[in-house]
Amino acid sequence: MENDQQAGGAPLEPLHTVPTHLTTVDTVLSLGTFALSSRQLLWLLVGGSLGATLWMRTGWLGSWLPPLGMLLHGLLLLGLLIGVLALTFGQVQGRSLESWLIVVVAYLGRPRLSLWRSLRRQPTWPGLSLMLTLTLRQACVEAGGQLRRDGEGEGEAEKAKERSA
Repeated sequence: MENDQQAGGAPLEPLHTVPTHLTTVDTVLSLGTFALSSRQLLWLLVGGSLGATLWMRTGWLGSWLPPLGMLLHGLLLLGLLIGVLALTFGQVQGRSLESWLIVVVAYLGRPRLSLWRSLRRQPTWPGLSLMLTLTLRQACVEAGGQLRRDGEGEGEAEKAKERSA
């Protein structure tokens, strides 16, 4: 008996279809051989909106300095156009430029120097705690008292005052 037939001789029906073209991007808009994905269409819409806003907001450059202002106005729009087209259609090593932009921003945002510190509290200077203890003990002895920890010998201070009186 073959694997693709049941015991009665009838062929088995397929249970599911195996998806193909998993690495291709879904197209949202296609004009002949030119197809745009949703990411590309979004970048073009955002770029068009920014271009229209930039055109309206920098129109005063033409009247400010007529030949140079119009050139500057056009160069700003050309720079925006090149940037939007690069982000829309550009890829480096199979990745889009906005993913590379995120990697660069994350790299520039991280600290350049990393310090390792233990989770336990350690004095900033190794001999500092011993030195402070000895200095405090000496100051306390000179003042006529004793160095004690918090909560230790609470009644002894009053007894020492009574003895001296």
